[in-house]
Amino acid sequence: MLDAYPFLQNMYSADDGKQTPMRGQPVFIAQHATATCCRECIRKWHKMQPGKELSQVQQEYHVDVIMTWIQKEMKSYRQGMATAGCFSELKFIYMIWLWR
Repeated sequence: MLDAYPFLQNMYSADDGKQTPMRGQPVFIAQHATATCCRECIRKWHKMQPGKELSQVQQEYHVDVIMTWIQKEMKSYRQGMATAGCFSELKFIYMIWLWR
């Protein structure tokens, strides 16, 4: 499974000042889908105040939210592909990559 931590390291700082790209990695898409894409969305939707680094527990929470979304998307994709008779996680990741 994808490891979301490397993509989130900058966001864990007190004020990263950056917006997550809309394309390039499935994790980026998941961040936007789960409102974990920037500190403002984290503040608004997850009620975690900006201005201080996210704790280890908060970081793990965000990774869990992101990975849960990715797993649900994979399950949905698998169910759709099952009727077509084919599926691979590589195809799913490629499909997400193309969705950028």
